[in-house]
Amino acid sequence: MSNEMDTPLIISASRTKDMVHRSPGLLAKLLLGEADCRWGPYAPFGRIDPAAIHSIVLWTKDPHALISHPDLNQTLWLLKKRFNVQIALQITATGFGGSFIEPGIPRWESVVETVQRIFQSGLIQPQATVYRFDPFLKIHTPGGRCISNINFPIFETLSRAFINLGIKRVTTSRADAVRYPMVAQRLAGFNLTLDDFEEQEAFRFCQMVDADCQHKEADFSICCEPQHPTLLKWGCIDGRWLNQTKGSAFPRATEILHNKIGRQRPACRCTYSRDIGYSTGSKTCFSGGFGCLYCYSQGSANPPHLEKIIAEIADFDRHPQDYLKAKGLHPSLHCAP
Repeated sequence: MSNEMDTPLIISASRTKDMVHRSPGLLAKLLLGEADCRWGPYAPFGRIDPAAIHSIVLWTKDPHALISHPDLNQTLWLLKKRFNVQIALQITATGFGGSFIEPGIPRWESVVETVQRIFQSGLIQPQATVYRFDPFLKIHTPGGRCISNINFPIFETLSRAFINLGIKRVTTSRADAVRYPMVAQRLAGFNLTLDDFEEQEAFRFCQMVDADCQHKEADFSICCEPQHPTLLKWGCIDGRWLNQTKGSAFPRATEILHNKIGRQRPACRCTYSRDIGYSTGSKTCFSGGFGCLYCYSQGSANPPHLEKIIAEIADFDRHPQDYLKAKGLHPSLHCAP
C-alpha cells in the first residue's frame, strides 16, 4: 500500500475487532503482505510492506493466541527480528470477564497470567503496553439489581496486577446510554438498562483512578472525554510514546494526530495509524461468542447464546453474590441500584 505520510507506519489491529483472538491466522498473513489488506470501511485494498512498519498495536481481551497460535507467534517474531517492528499491546480487562456482561471473555486473573508469559518470552515489552480498564459502566437488571465496575476497589485490584507486571500506562473510558444509544437498545431487549450516570460520578471515579496510578508510578489518561481535559493526556495510539519505547536508533513514526488527517471523535488524541480490522475475513467478536453486551461496533446486533445470557441474568437477579462467587468475580460488581 502507498504511504502518504512518508514515515514508517503504525498498524492498529484492531480497535473494533479482536483480531488476536478471532482472526490470528489472517492477521499473520496481513502483516506479512500475503493477503489483501483494507484499513477503513471505504478504503481500497492493497498489501502491507513489512519493511514499512514502525509499530503494530494489538488490541485484545484474550492475548493467548500471541503465544499459542504458531503462525501469528512466528510472524510477530519475524517482524520483530528481521524488520525491527515494535510489537505494542493494548490489553483490556474490565472485571466483567466470564459474566453475562462479557460471556466469552476470560477472567482477568487468566489474562494477567498470559500477559506475564508474553513479557517473559520477550515478544512484547511492558513499556510498550497499555492496560485498559475499558469501559466502566453500570447496568440495571429486570429484578432491580445493579451490576457495575464503577468501583474503586475493583479497579485497584485489577490495575495493581497489571502494573506489577511492569505496565506503566493505564486508560479507561465510559459507556452510557447517551454515548451509545444502540447499545442501550440492545440491552433493552434483555430488559436491561444502561445507566446514564451523572457527570460528577464519572469524574470522581476517574480522579481516584488517576491518583491511584500516580501512587503506583503509572501514567493515566481518560479516552475521549472533552469535559475533563486535565485527565485527557494522551491518545491510545500515541506516536510520541511509540517512538520513545522503540528508541532513537530507528526511523520515527508520525506524531501527527489522526484528527489532523482523518476523522475520529473530536476529543480523540490518537496519532495517525492504519486500522486493518476492516480487511475481508476479519471475524467479529460477536460471531466468536465473546458477545460483550456493551460492544459499540456491532450496532443493534444480538450476541450469541441468548438463552444462556437470559438465564444468567435471572441467576444474578435471584442471588447476586452467589452468582458472582460461582463465577469467581469481584463481589463489588453488585452495586446499589
